[in-house]
Amino acid sequence: MANILPTGCIEMASNELIVPVTDVIEEEDNENPSLEVELATFRRKWKDEIADGSYTPPLGGKQNIKNKEEEEQHRIEQEAKYLYLQGANAEKNGDLYKAIWYYRQAIQLVPDIECKIDDYVGNTVKLKTSSAQREARGSNDYEEEDDDIEDIVQGLHSLTISKLETHCQPNFTQTSTHISALPVEILVYIIQWVVSNQLDMRSLEQMAMVCRGFYVCARDPEIWKMSCISMWGVNCQLTKGYGSWREMFIGRPHLKTNGVYISKASYIRHGEQSLDTFYRPWHTVEYYRYIRAFPDGELQMITSPDSPYSVIPKLKTKSSKLAGIMQGHYRMHGDKVFAVFQKFDYTDKSVRRYRRNKNQVSETELTFHVELTVQDIGQRAQGKLTWDQYTCHTHYRSTGLTSTSDFELDMNKYPPFYFSRVKSYTATSDGPLVAPTSVKSA
Repeated sequence: MANILPTGCIEMASNELIVPVTDVIEEEDNENPSLEVELATFRRKWKDEIADGSYTPPLGGKQNIKNKEEEEQHRIEQEAKYLYLQGANAEKNGDLYKAIWYYRQAIQLVPDIECKIDDYVGNTVKLKTSSAQREARGSNDYEEEDDDIEDIVQGLHSLTISKLETHCQPNFTQTSTHISALPVEILVYIIQWVVSNQLDMRSLEQMAMVCRGFYVCARDPEIWKMSCISMWGVNCQLTKGYGSWREMFIGRPHLKTNGVYISKASYIRHGEQSLDTFYRPWHTVEYYRYIRAFPDGELQMITSPDSPYSVIPKLKTKSSKLAGIMQGHYRMHGDKVFAVFQKFDYTDKSVRRYRRNKNQVSETELTFHVELTVQDIGQRAQGKLTWDQYTCHTHYRSTGLTSTSDFELDMNKYPPFYFSRVKSYTATSDGPLVAPTSVKSA
């Protein structure tokens, strides 16, 4: 029969020695009293935190990972912002290579870092404000900005070359001679080379955006007056409809000289019938007309099946010898262009001719009279030419008589011309802008 032991006792194998459990625990606790003190301290702090409400249970593993990812993303974004602002400061100081390096490092960290930065110079000027702040301020800020812009525009308009002490100043120190060391008169002469005898007014406007001094020099009335005289002749006068020579050059209709007017036409031609008489092809034939205007009043026109890529480079100079090219002069009267052409046949002199045809002269002389209208197309001024009249005058040398024939101006055969700017025409300057001394047009 099993022995029934009292609670808290352990029976040994010999049933002779019985040791109470409580006595063993008390002996172990007496050996390490610091553990009991540390456990009691922890329990007391834990109860105090629960009573104060400051205790927060430990988060799960996924939440911890998410918080760490957000912190890492925030750190990377702050680093990208710092690099981007360093690049902006380097660009402001003129160190472009260092600025590019900073920008590249910032974009590699955060591709859209530019959209996440509200300020660009030293984190001092805020570019974005909340709608509540704008409503609180009302429209005073916008009125002040408009007033500032108007004051700047009025100040620039009031400046003249005679009032300029210097046209520009160096942004940072350099060992070489800066352009600010040149007198204003030399800069104006350089601008005349920029405009050149090709009237490259687009380059002049781009030069005016460099700084205030260049802006004032580019708005010199003498430069725009010489440009108007080169375009319309020595009899050109500033009328009441325009406030300045610049407004007159921009607003008065004229032909653009830094490109080509191109007209594309097409027609359908019947092909040869097949042998079985059941098939007969139709061919669509496309061809182009080109008009190249020069500031001195000369004009070139050619009709060719070749694409613009092959014809336009050959129209850069007046000495073009394309087959079938017509050269002449034009004059402006309001928005009308009156041009007179003669067709020149440039034959290859290296080809050997028969002696009987060597001195043969054509009995007829053809002269073409063209009347066009200059129109605006959208926001592009003087970008379109439409046909008004096209006649051919045939002069017979043997009889001295002249006959005139008018061309029927069908929209399909004579579509309008559209202007296309050619960069190579104004890439170099042959000479400075000089006002002509002879009368070009009435």
